[in-house]
Amino acid sequence: LDSIFNLLGKVCEFHVASIFLKDEKGYNIFLYVIPPVSRQFLGTVKQRVIDVYSEHHPMERIENLKVTILRDKEQRKNVSDADQPATFFALPLKVRNNVIGFLALGHSQENTLNSEIISTLRVFTNEASIVIDNALLFKQLEQSNHELEDTISELKNTQAQLVQSEKMAGLGTLVAGIAHEINNPVNFIFGNSYYLKNKFQNLHSFIIEMAGGEDA
Repeated sequence: LDSIFNLLGKVCEFHVASIFLKDEKGYNIFLYVIPPVSRQFLGTVKQRVIDVYSEHHPMERIENLKVTILRDKEQRKNVSDADQPATFFALPLKVRNNVIGFLALGHSQENTLNSEIISTLRVFTNEASIVIDNALLFKQLEQSNHELEDTISELKNTQAQLVQSEKMAGLGTLVAGIAHEINNPVNFIFGNSYYLKNKFQNLHSFIIEMAGGEDA
């Protein structure tokens, strides 16, 4: 927006220039100031811009208004410390027959805009509308790209977690299978140990008896 205001300063003189825009988060008003300008002068220009927008959009309630003040860095002549703008001029910023905002000028002197300057301002505003709209679209595209990158990152994390879960589930199945294979013979051995013990005892008694019989 600085470049737009700087170019505007070459088209005509002003003490305060303003661009009022609406986006998905709320309303924005940018005030480009040629110092020194009183607070009252600045506040009047701001309010008039809001009033002009409200006249074109009577059903909207202007909330979440963000005000950004930009100051001219060059030393200019004809600066003013007046309290009220004697000249106020506003033009709509239109794109595809939609009003996306307003560009306005405030000057402490009267009759600072002739018909030739006004015609030039209309052309300038049309071009500025396209530039601003492209900038807003680019900003939305960047935001969409950031959101897409975040979504991809979340999907990758989810995929990694699923892969890890599948690995753990596969490992659990493998361990369960091994445990089952180990438990089968162990259970068989323990299950038959009582009978084996009896068999060994009987065999031992039989051997003792046979040995005793031979000694006799």
